[in-house]
Amino acid sequence: KNIKQNIQSLKLKFPNDIKAIDKYFELVREAQTSISIMFIQDLLPPFLAWLLKPIVTWKTKLFHRTSLDVLSTFTSNQDLIGTLTYGFGDYGEVPSRGAFGMNALITQHYIGGGYYPVGGPSVIAPPIIRLIESFGGKVLVRSAVSSILVDSKHEKVLGVEVKGKQVLAPMVVSTAGSMNTYKKLIPEEYRHKIQKQLKAIDDIDIAPQTSMLSLFVGIKGLPNDVQLPKQNLWLYPSWDHDGNWEKFKTNIDEPFPAVFISFPSAKDSTYQQRCPDKQVALVIAPALFSDFEKYSHLRVRHRGDEYEKLKQGLTERLMAHLLHEFPQIKENIDFVELGSPLSNDFYLGTYRGAVYGLSHSPARFDCDCLTSVRTPIKGLFLSGQDVAVNGIHGAALSGIKSAAVISSSFRYKMLSLV
Repeated sequence: KNIKQNIQSLKLKFPNDIKAIDKYFELVREAQTSISIMFIQDLLPPFLAWLLKPIVTWKTKLFHRTSLDVLSTFTSNQDLIGTLTYGFGDYGEVPSRGAFGMNALITQHYIGGGYYPVGGPSVIAPPIIRLIESFGGKVLVRSAVSSILVDSKHEKVLGVEVKGKQVLAPMVVSTAGSMNTYKKLIPEEYRHKIQKQLKAIDDIDIAPQTSMLSLFVGIKGLPNDVQLPKQNLWLYPSWDHDGNWEKFKTNIDEPFPAVFISFPSAKDSTYQQRCPDKQVALVIAPALFSDFEKYSHLRVRHRGDEYEKLKQGLTERLMAHLLHEFPQIKENIDFVELGSPLSNDFYLGTYRGAVYGLSHSPARFDCDCLTSVRTPIKGLFLSGQDVAVNGIHGAALSGIKSAAVISSSFRYKMLSLV
């Protein structure tokens, strides 16, 4: 749908809230401008950025207030608030905690539909790798960095340690996220340089509270007359997202506060050529790392019967949602595997299962010390979703932002476009 159709359908559903709906989309447009201002802020010299911070904060105020706070100023209709914040699962924060600006960005992002790479997500990396290699760089896999090397005399970056070997470099850009970088990669003897960052990471309003369960489903031999949808599906127990989340936080057996269902194979026009007679489904739901933490010290695929029983119960619940919506695929399911928050840490390198990185709360956008490209260690810079926003667009934007901070010539080119 385009934006006019979107607005019109909302007004038909909520005829008594027409002014509130218009106000919401007015603020959605304002949030789009705000993200540009936030991007420019980090390109400025630190002193000038500090000097202009009150103005920038005012201009980006929609990222410094929660969705519930903003929406409650122009509507008391809880069903409308729940509908307008249905995308909270895309950034992991319920309306009382998530920044309104993030909710607005998600709304804007999906107007007109989303995009899916022809050939699947695996086609994204190869052209990026070729570009890196064309400039003399190398891309290593299964080569996790265990530590950032720091010159003790000058407290400046020397490189990184990978599998016991030192890789020296005058500059290091970490895309491992603020939490991994500050908590795990900077050696203990230099923690005095990053006390502000470590304290911020432990702030309950900045630390992520949400992880994810990911159920991967393989389907084989589906009849030709069964058409799977290209659009995503979100399911909720009710429009009270905050209430649903609070119940689930206290008891994992309560209904999932949100369930996401997608068929990636249906979105890819080349899938049947590559994988004849097969389809795949993905079912995602929020989770708490604390519900899995006692198994985190155990080796992957050797975490014991209790852990497997927990996963099996969650798998059955997610499958029930999938089959309730799409009963026609039941007899053709060929493969089912559940990924937990511990899987996120092992396979994705997340911190406590937090696939979205730092909380997308107002406190996160107030916290320059974690979201800045610059760090207290000379020669160490950050990139990735923590210095921008989550998702592939956020990650791409962060790369441009980090390059502009590091390279003065590129920075001037970027500022000249403003």
